[in-house]
Amino acid sequence: MEKPKVKVEFIITGDKLDFNLVNLITDRLKIKPNRYWIKGDTIEGANIRNIDTCWEVCTDYEESYYINDQLTKIISKIKYKKDIINDITETYDLECLFSISTNFRNGQTPAMVLEKDIIEFASDIKAEIYFDLYSYYTLEHLLEEDEFWREFDKS
Repeated sequence: MEKPKVKVEFIITGDKLDFNLVNLITDRLKIKPNRYWIKGDTIEGANIRNIDTCWEVCTDYEESYYINDQLTKIISKIKYKKDIINDITETYDLECLFSISTNFRNGQTPAMVLEKDIIEFASDIKAEIYFDLYSYYTLEHLLEEDEFWREFDKS
């Protein structure tokens, strides 16, 4: 059975964020972002433009039954930089967020538990936490469920 996949992103964003602030964030945190984008730039491979500017550090999609594994990887890069993050976000009116995305098949979800230290860290930097859950079902699984409910209806 295929394990669920989890990706975690730490994002700094805001209306005032521009290319100069992207560089400032990178310099102050001493972390190279996995990616960043500027509001109004065309999205590669699409005929649409970015609606915001973001600086992002993230994991790849990784097989995991526990979202805290990926959260811990990202937080370990920034946990000793709380004061810098808070200074940047307060000075430039920016926001932080964690985005947790999961891909899973046939109801095999990862554990969606946030440990206390993760909640405390997110609170310390005033970060929101977003969840995106993408569920896929195989035809075989759907047919098995359909068969189950037909037998259930007969009883």
